[in-house]
Amino acid sequence: MTQAAARRSRNIRAARPLMHRHEAASEDKVNDRRKRNAVWIIGAVVAALVIAAIYTFVVGSNAPAG
Repeated sequence: MTQAAARRSRNIRAARPLMHRHEAASEDKVNDRRKRNAVWIIGAVVAALVIAAIYTFVVGSNAPAG
């Protein structure tokens, strides 16, 4: 490839938009997956706290008096 051809291909690449349609779609998929994972993690933490609170309430109420 001559220097002129290399320069032309470099200019063509530079003129293209940085994000193509399919790249934007895949980025949206990644963001959706991250949101879904965050929802699952938050749900798991809340569930663990609820279970811990119920366990504490039940075990605490069954403690022997005095």
